[in-house]
Amino acid sequence: MTNQKMIVGIGRAFTDVIANVDDAFLTKFNIPKGIGLRISEEKIHQIISELKNPIFMAGGSVANTISGLNALGHSVSFIGKTGDDESGRVFMDELTRTGVPFFNNIVANGTTGTCLCLNTSDGERSFAFSVGVCEDLTPADMPLSLFDDAAMMVLQVMMLETVMCFKAAREIFPKIPSHVKKVMCLHDLKDKNEITDFMLQHIDVIIGSRTEFYHILDVNSDQELKDLCRRIDVIAAMTIGSEGAVVAKPERLEHISAVQPAKIVDTVGAGDFFAAGFLYGLANDWDLKDSGDLGAKCASLIIEEIGGRPSDITVKKMKSLLQY
Repeated sequence: MTNQKMIVGIGRAFTDVIANVDDAFLTKFNIPKGIGLRISEEKIHQIISELKNPIFMAGGSVANTISGLNALGHSVSFIGKTGDDESGRVFMDELTRTGVPFFNNIVANGTTGTCLCLNTSDGERSFAFSVGVCEDLTPADMPLSLFDDAAMMVLQVMMLETVMCFKAAREIFPKIPSHVKKVMCLHDLKDKNEITDFMLQHIDVIIGSRTEFYHILDVNSDQELKDLCRRIDVIAAMTIGSEGAVVAKPERLEHISAVQPAKIVDTVGAGDFFAAGFLYGLANDWDLKDSGDLGAKCASLIIEEIGGRPSDITVKKMKSLLQY
């Protein structure tokens, strides 16, 4: 029986554009192979116009996690900003298809955050992205009434690098009811000091990869993770790729084994779906290890398809995980 208290996600309303290209295409647009590059909105549109048979898919890390929670049957909603362009329509159509409530108005003449996922024949994936309007959140975009019947609020830490969004978070966070657990999903931060200090004052749950924990919080081992949980009284989940994950709270630490997928198609969304399973367990008062194990199973399923949103087949498989 699902706890119907809502989980609210605040994150980038991104649309992924996936296409196969050759090295000459990357060189033409000065895109380094195998890494991410932030580029202008104009250049994003220019590149898209020259792609052959691109696939448009709704993305965004927290939006993926919210979609995973929705697939598991949990009550959810998403806060984000989209423009009135093709990428925005792709993002909104996906939320509508899956029944995820979205409370923000589309920004007239705005550009939706877009990430190009460019695959070359050698197996490398190169990224170029533009955030558009997706980080332009204000307190008005995060009405406190939305948290009255919420169990959790999930925020993408990278959102706080935008002055507007950080200002909004500093105004809203202290006003969110105490019964709402605040969850921070870690990503790379360029200027981590002020954001990290703010995060550690307000957060109840931290989720990220081992690399992200090390870069942002100087945590790189089981003992350091346990010490962090004790020091600031949080629950933490640190994913370690094919090695699984470590989950911890102040008095306990558990190792989570990775679940081997039937086939590896695309690793995009694996971390996001680990978060979905883990948070589902926590929101429904599951044991710490059982929550981590569900996260590993959800991550395995999303790897079996392209993109970070579950197909109808994957949704059925995810629901079956709850039928013990």
